[in-house]
Amino acid sequence: MQRPTTPQSVLLITACAIVLAAVVYVPFMSLPMMRTTGDEKVYIAQAMEMAGSGTWFKQTLGGVPSYYKGPAHYVLLRVGFLLFGAQNPFAFLFMNAIAVVIAGIATGFAVFRLRHGHRDALKSGCLVAGMMMLNVGLFSHAHASQMEVELIAVYALLTSVMIYAGQAMDSHPHGHDQTSRHDFILWTLAGVAGWFKSPVYSVLTGTSILVWWALLGQLQRKLSNRKTIAAIALGVATGFAAYLPAVTMDWAAFNKTFLQRENMAKGGNEHSWYESLVPVATLFLFPFWGIVASSCLNSIKQTIRRRGFRYTNVAAACVAVIFPTVAFFAFFPFRSHIYYLPVIPAIYIWATHRFMELGPGRRAATRVVLWVETILLSLAGTMVIGIMWWMPTDPRWMPMENLLLATGAVACGAILLARSNSRSTPWRIITGRVAGAAGVLIGLSFIMVGLGRADLPELNHHFARNGRADAELVYVDTIRHTWSEWGLLSGLIGRPVKVVRTPEEIETALTRGAVVLASRDADLAAIKARFDSSSHRPGAVLKVTSWNRWQTHGRDANGKSGLAEAILSRSWAPIQRKAWILQMVDEEEQQLTGNVGAGNFRGPGSTTNKTNVILVTWDGVRPTEFFSGSDPELHGKARQRLLPYFWTTLAPHGLVLGRGFPVTTIANTVAMSLPAYQSILSGTTQWCFSNECGGITDQTISDRLVFQEGFPPEKVATVASWGLIGQAATSGPGSGFVNAGNTTVDDGTDDPVFRRLSVEQAAAPTPWRNARYDRFTHAIAMHWLKKHQPRFMHIAYNDTDEYGHRGEYPQHMTALRANDNRLRDLVETLAESGEYGKNTCLILTTDHGRGSGANWTRHSNGQPLAARIWMYMGCPFSSMPAHMGADRDLVTHLDIRPTIEVALGLEPKSCQFCGEPLTRLAPSGNFFAVDVYR
Repeated sequence: MQRPTTPQSVLLITACAIVLAAVVYVPFMSLPMMRTTGDEKVYIAQAMEMAGSGTWFKQTLGGVPSYYKGPAHYVLLRVGFLLFGAQNPFAFLFMNAIAVVIAGIATGFAVFRLRHGHRDALKSGCLVAGMMMLNVGLFSHAHASQMEVELIAVYALLTSVMIYAGQAMDSHPHGHDQTSRHDFILWTLAGVAGWFKSPVYSVLTGTSILVWWALLGQLQRKLSNRKTIAAIALGVATGFAAYLPAVTMDWAAFNKTFLQRENMAKGGNEHSWYESLVPVATLFLFPFWGIVASSCLNSIKQTIRRRGFRYTNVAAACVAVIFPTVAFFAFFPFRSHIYYLPVIPAIYIWATHRFMELGPGRRAATRVVLWVETILLSLAGTMVIGIMWWMPTDPRWMPMENLLLATGAVACGAILLARSNSRSTPWRIITGRVAGAAGVLIGLSFIMVGLGRADLPELNHHFARNGRADAELVYVDTIRHTWSEWGLLSGLIGRPVKVVRTPEEIETALTRGAVVLASRDADLAAIKARFDSSSHRPGAVLKVTSWNRWQTHGRDANGKSGLAEAILSRSWAPIQRKAWILQMVDEEEQQLTGNVGAGNFRGPGSTTNKTNVILVTWDGVRPTEFFSGSDPELHGKARQRLLPYFWTTLAPHGLVLGRGFPVTTIANTVAMSLPAYQSILSGTTQWCFSNECGGITDQTISDRLVFQEGFPPEKVATVASWGLIGQAATSGPGSGFVNAGNTTVDDGTDDPVFRRLSVEQAAAPTPWRNARYDRFTHAIAMHWLKKHQPRFMHIAYNDTDEYGHRGEYPQHMTALRANDNRLRDLVETLAESGEYGKNTCLILTTDHGRGSGANWTRHSNGQPLAARIWMYMGCPFSSMPAHMGADRDLVTHLDIRPTIEVALGLEPKSCQFCGEPLTRLAPSGNFFAVDVYR
C-alpha cells in the first residue's frame, strides 16, 4: 500500500486536530463554564467598550484610555461579537478553538517531518497533534479569553517552520541561500507574536531565531545575506504594524499605560522563578509528562554513555525556542507560570521524537514514570468527582445525568491511561494516553460547566419569579475596576448587561425598572443610603436579594483552605460570597414576594456614641527599633532611647503588642505595603500580592462609616505620605476625605493653610516616587484635625520605609524620632480640643516589618521576620494602667478594623475570617477607657 504524500498527511493531521477540538473543546466553549483565570474580565469589558465606541484599536476601561495588552486579542473579540453575538460565550473563546487546532497541526507536522521515512511518521504526527491539544497546560487556559493559547499556537508554528527549514539546510550544501523563504516566514511569525500580549514576545521569538542560527553555525552567514536582513526588517515592521494605530491616534495614553505601566515599570510579585516554572515543567505537561520525563532520562543516559551530547536539528530548534523565553521570565520581576506556557509545543516535539526512538530494552524506567503520572492524574480526577458526589448539588446547575457522564468519562480516561502503560510500542503508548486524556478532560469539562452555572440560579430564578425575563440588566462598576465582570457576565447569562458607574446612573436605572447587580457591600450600602434620602415614585420600595457567587480565592489570613472547610462541613458557603440583586418595585408587590437577603441598613445618626479614633501607621518599622531602640548590628553595641515620648506618656495608658505574646503579625502573605493597608482597612485579607494590585474592591472602614452609618464625609479622613494608600482607603469616590502623596489639599473651603501646604510640598519633591515628606502629611493632618474634628482619621507616615529601602539607617532612626515628636504634637493638639480630645483614642501600628542583618533594607515573604509587627491601642487621657498583652492568641492586622468599630459603638464586621476586637486582651475587657464607656 502506497504511503500518503506530505500534503495528504498534513490533511490527515488537520482532520484529527479538528475532530479532537470538536469533541473536547467546542461543545463546552459555548456554555457558561467556570472561569480558570481572572484577567479575561478586563479584556472582554474593554472589547465591549471598544465595540460601543466603534473603535478597533483604542483600548478603554471605564471610558478612560487604558492599554493592557497587544491589540490582536481585542480585534478577535470584536470579530467574535460580530459572528456569534456578545451574549454568547463562544464569542469570547472561538479564537482559542482555532489556536488549539493550529497548535496541534503545527506540532504534528513537525514530528511528521522529523520522522519522514519511518513507517510511523503519519501516526506520530497525528498523536503529537493530540498531545499538544490535550495537555493540562493548554486545556486550563483554553477556557479563558486570554492570550496564552494564541501565543502557544504562534510558538508551535515557529518551531515547526524551524524544523522544516533545518531539514532543508541539511539536505543542501548551501541551504542558507535556498531557504530564505523560511526566514521570511519565521520573522513574520516573530512579529505576529508581539500582537497578542506584548512586544516582548516578538523580541523573544526573534532571539530564538538568532539562537537557532547560532546553534546551527549559520548566524554569521545569515546576517551577511541581504535576503535575511530583509526578512528581519519585515518581522520588525510586522510587529510594529499592530501598534501603529494606537501610537498615532492615542500616543500619550498608550505610552503611559502600555509602554510604561504594563511593560517598562511592571512591578515584582515576590514569586521565585522556580515557583512559576515548576507547573510548566510538571503539572501543565500532564498526562504526557511521563513521556517528556522518560525522554529526558534517556537523553541523559546516552550523553553520559557517549561522554558528549549529540547535537541534532530537532534539539537545536527546540532549545532555541525554549531558552530565551524561559531565561527572560525567570529574571523578570513579575513572575507567573502563564508566561512559560508558549514553550510547551517545543517540549512535546523534542520529547516525542526522542520517545519514538526508545528501544524495547529501555522501557523499565519509562513504565515507572508513566505509572506515577497515571496514578497522580487518576487520583486528582477521582478526587474532583468524589467531591462533587459528596457535596450537595442543585439540579439547576449540576443535573444528575451530567454528573454521571463526568464520572464515566473520568473513569474511562483513567483506565485508558493505565492500559497504555503496558503497551509494547511507543506509538501505542501515546495512543492510549491521548485517548485517556480526552476522557479525563471531557469529564472535567462537565464539572466546570456545572460549577459555572452555579453562579447563575438565583439570578435566573429572580427573573422567573418576577415575570420580567425582558428586564433591563445593569452592573454597578463605581470604581472602573480592572476586574469588573459586566462584559463577561453578559455572555455567561446570555443577555445584555449594561454598566453604570455614577450614583445618578444607578438611580436612573432603578427608576426605570432595571435590575441592578452589585458585587460589593460598599455599593449596596451606598445605593440603599441614596435611595432612602432621595425622592422616588410613591409607593416604591427597593427590593434587595442576595446572590451567591464563588469566591475568587480560597484561603484565609492564616492560610486555611476554604475548600477544605467546605468539604468537611458539606456546605459550599465557605467558598462563596454574596452579590446583590436590586430592583425598585411597588410596595404591594414587595409584600407579596418578600425581601430576602440584605436586611436594613442603619441611616445617619443611628448611634449616640461619641468616641473618635485616630489610626496612625509608621511604614516599615521593625519591632527591633520600636521596642529596643536600635539594631546593634547596624548601630553599634549600645542601645539608645529612641521613642521617649511614646514610652513615657502613651505606653502606660494602653495596650502594647508585638514584643512577645501574643504573636503579632501581618495578615497577608507577601509582607508588602499595599496588601497590608488593604487588610487593615477592610478587615479581611485581600487578593493583593504586590503594590501594583490596584484599588481595593471590598468595603473599607471609611466606606462603612460614610455610606452605611451616615457619617459626614469630612468626619472620615485619610491623610497619607504614600500615594498608593488611596487604593486601600476607600473602594470608591465619596467615602470620606482622602489626600495621599504629593497632591493638592482641598476641603472645598479655599482654606489658606491647605493652599500654603500644597505649594510647599510641591516645591520639595522627595527622592523616592509617589510620595511626599512626612512633615507635610503631619501638618495637613493636624490642620484637618483642628478644623473638622473627624470621628475616624488615618494618618499614614512613610519616610521610615523609604530610608530603609535606601539603606540609610541613621536617617531611618531620625525619621522614627520625628514620628515620636509628631505623636507628642498630636496628643497636645487633642488636649487643646476639649471634649473632642478627651473622647479620642489612638491606634498605632506598622504595615510590615523588615529583614534582619544585611537584609534589613528589604521586606517580602522571603524575609520571615518581615511578617512580625507591633501595635499600640489606647486613649491618652485615660487613667487605665499599662498592659503589655499576655494573651497567647495570634493578633493580626485583621483585628484593627473590628477594634475601631467597637470603639465607635458599632457592631464589628462579621465574616468567617474576620478579626476580633482587641478589647479581649485588656484586663477589664475594654481598653478604650473614655467617658462614654464608664
